[in-house]
Amino acid sequence: MSTEETAADESAAVEVEAVGVDEIVRQERVRAIFSAREDCREKRTKAKNHLSVGESQSWSAVYRNALETYLREVEPLFAQTEAGENYWNEMAFGVVDLRPQYAEIPGSNKTGKLPERMILDDSPLEIRLGGLRSLFEIDTPVQCAFEVRVDSKRLGRGNTVKTATVERHVPIRALDGMYSAVNSYLAEIGFGIQVDQAQQNTKLDDDLMQEVKQWQRENL
Repeated sequence: MSTEETAADESAAVEVEAVGVDEIVRQERVRAIFSAREDCREKRTKAKNHLSVGESQSWSAVYRNALETYLREVEPLFAQTEAGENYWNEMAFGVVDLRPQYAEIPGSNKTGKLPERMILDDSPLEIRLGGLRSLFEIDTPVQCAFEVRVDSKRLGRGNTVKTATVERHVPIRALDGMYSAVNSYLAEIGFGIQVDQAQQNTKLDDDLMQEVKQWQRENL
């Protein structure tokens, strides 16, 4: 091979590397978003199936964890528009209701929510979910202890004070609202098409990644 041919090949390789790596980074990011969305969709379906037959609220946490991953992947996109900032910081997605139930009071055999007049301390009775970012600002699950006044079982004693410890997960309805909001926003900015293309081009991207890795092994 002549010197001119070698130089031309090297120049072409460098150009292909620069363009290819940038494209791979972009496609990898799109594909990561697509993967997080699909995982979130699957976890949502499983959570709803389990909760529909009365199984543990822990499935709500599984769905929430998948949604948090999805949100982290798309977070930079919400800072690019005013609408995105509203989704992220302001949009209302409901509340986490912290009001104690009779079943959470030691020794109680009643059911239903405790009347507010029986709650003695000033702990908040609900947590407002304002903006998608709020999902990262509360615990999984939320735990809170309330001092409550209940009727005494002993004759001659009007009432007694007990501690009711509550444990609450973000409601499925609120998680669904957030999941829907993310998908709607991506569609608004035209990103949904890119996500679908990333799915269709997965094989092409994998081949391109292998070519770049091979070139790096041979030339770097």
